[in-house]
Amino acid sequence: MNRVSHKVPTLDRLFPSKATSFFCLKPACAASLSLLAMLLLLLLPIAAQAQFTFTTNTGAITITGYTGSGGDVIIPSTANGYPVTSLGSSAFYNKISVTSVTIPSSITNIGISTFQACTGLTNISIGNSVVSVGNSAFQSCSKLAAIVIPNSVTTIGNSAFNSCIALTNLIFGSNVLNIGSSAFQSCSQLANVTIPNTATNLGDSAFHSCTGLSSIIIPDSIKRIGVATFFRCTSLTNVILGNSITNIGASSFYSCVGLTHFTIPTNVVGIGNNAFDSCTNLLTVSIPDSVLSIGNSAFQSCSKLATLAIPNSVITIGNWAFSHSSLTNITISASVTNIGSSAFLFCPSLNTIAVDPLNAVFSSINGILFNKNQTKLIQCPSARTGSYVVPAAVTDIGDSAFYSCDGLTAITLPSGLSRIGESAFSGCSGLTEIAIPFGITSILSHTFSGCNYLTNVTISTSVTNIGNYAFWGCYLNNVSIPNSVVSIGDSAFQSCNMHNLIIPNSVITIGGAAFKSCWSLTNVTIGSGVTSLGSAVFESCQNLISITVGSSVASLGDWAFSYCTSLKSIFFRGNAPTIGVFVFNAVSNPITYYLPGTTGWGTIFGGRPTMLWNPQAQTEDANFGVVTNKFGFKITGTANIPIVVEACSNLASSAWVALQNCTLTNGNIYFSDPQWTNYPARFYRLRSP
Repeated sequence: MNRVSHKVPTLDRLFPSKATSFFCLKPACAASLSLLAMLLLLLLPIAAQAQFTFTTNTGAITITGYTGSGGDVIIPSTANGYPVTSLGSSAFYNKISVTSVTIPSSITNIGISTFQACTGLTNISIGNSVVSVGNSAFQSCSKLAAIVIPNSVTTIGNSAFNSCIALTNLIFGSNVLNIGSSAFQSCSQLANVTIPNTATNLGDSAFHSCTGLSSIIIPDSIKRIGVATFFRCTSLTNVILGNSITNIGASSFYSCVGLTHFTIPTNVVGIGNNAFDSCTNLLTVSIPDSVLSIGNSAFQSCSKLATLAIPNSVITIGNWAFSHSSLTNITISASVTNIGSSAFLFCPSLNTIAVDPLNAVFSSINGILFNKNQTKLIQCPSARTGSYVVPAAVTDIGDSAFYSCDGLTAITLPSGLSRIGESAFSGCSGLTEIAIPFGITSILSHTFSGCNYLTNVTISTSVTNIGNYAFWGCYLNNVSIPNSVVSIGDSAFQSCNMHNLIIPNSVITIGGAAFKSCWSLTNVTIGSGVTSLGSAVFESCQNLISITVGSSVASLGDWAFSYCTSLKSIFFRGNAPTIGVFVFNAVSNPITYYLPGTTGWGTIFGGRPTMLWNPQAQTEDANFGVVTNKFGFKITGTANIPIVVEACSNLASSAWVALQNCTLTNGNIYFSDPQWTNYPARFYRLRSP
């Protein structure tokens, strides 16, 4: 007969002086223990056959890990004769098999990330001695549906219940003082919350993205609504704020699209940046006389906000504070000393901005906002229609001053104007023409972008810079770029409707996509000052036939002429430039022509054929002179190169007129001018088409 022996654990093993683990023995093993050992073993918990790792410190035990099989877990209140007082950091981290946990009343602290990512956890019973719930303690416990926080708890840590997406029932104990940042962020099923009147701190993003939250009650004990506290709480319709609140933080109610009416408590002094941004159903807001500042974009995109009274207490209105709202009239009180850029931008129903005559910084003329001495036009209400003459005293038109005033059909600028701000006329889709007066040196970025029906622009000879997107999307039939211009920015004329383009010799820089998608453009001449062509500079100019490139161009950017599907010829006046990738992508048959004496050319350029362009008028053969009452001469050169013969009667005027557009078939052609007798003198020249 085989004998089975069972080793009896020693007391040192059962009760080590510095224990690192404790466990429950299976009944089969317990049968062989001595009576003393069995009595001592009764001190150890046996619930759920759970196994834990732990540390002992000054007579108290902290659970540091769990190695059991999951299911319902009951945490013991004592072990080895010592009380279990803490659940350590990450003790149950990612234990997805655990479904229920009972925390005894001996425990006072739940550590950082203790139950984080326990995605199977559906029920938690927190003992009534727990004082603090650590950062991320229950974060991403995605099946946890209800939480009862006992009266003993004073602190709920940062992200303590973040992303508990099944949480529908939350009951706070009566002694909570601090609710940490992001404590309940993304608890998307949480519907109703009442903060206890003991709480003194509600952390930033505490209920961020609680998309199911419909009602929140915040007591007088809270003095601050933090940054993004209710960010994207899209179902929030009922908010009751205590009267002790002095500040509404940045983005605190951002995109709370369920809000229709909001009353700001009477002690609030600051409304933070983006506080109510994108509350698209907000109809009314009551701002008390305590408010001193309204932050950047505070009510931006509140597209149904039609009426608002700005109290006399307000000193600062931030950038874009009420932009993209439905306000119809604004009154600026005497106390306002700062109005940020684009504060009332694109308010399509705004007719009037009125300013208290006692205001020391701002003024208004016929409902248009100016600085006090009326040298700067700050904002024209978007709903203005018809024509407008800018007052003669104005020297500065502010950034976005006429942004999306799409009802204005004509604007006259004063002769003393020295600055036009960025996006000043952007989106003025009813504007058909504009004259930029002498004195303006830069057309800044987006100045006329989106002026869809702007067909005629006069650019004065004082302009040296045309900025990025300056005329993007304008209809512009033709543009005369003066020879004062040095630089043309990225996408400056993108998607314009011009037919012919001459870039003067003064221009040095042409930015990327500067003339991209100018679908009607047929011919381009680039002056001798340009050193490089930016990427995609003429991309998708589908009707572009011919380009003449100045002698200083040393590089062609990527995609420079891609998708110019009608392009037939490119005439280079200088040496072969370096070439980017896909320059002629989707361009089937362009021929590159180069001049005698230039270098770097081969038979292929950018994967397309090249040809020497060398026409010469023969002035010493028998064909030169008057023949049958016509003045003519023979032209020779490389076979099949295209040429244009031009004439001028006065070299001082440079008024050259094209007489004949032809090809040197077999390398020569005879040209004659039957009109030569109509002029006292006539000069001729050959140029590329």
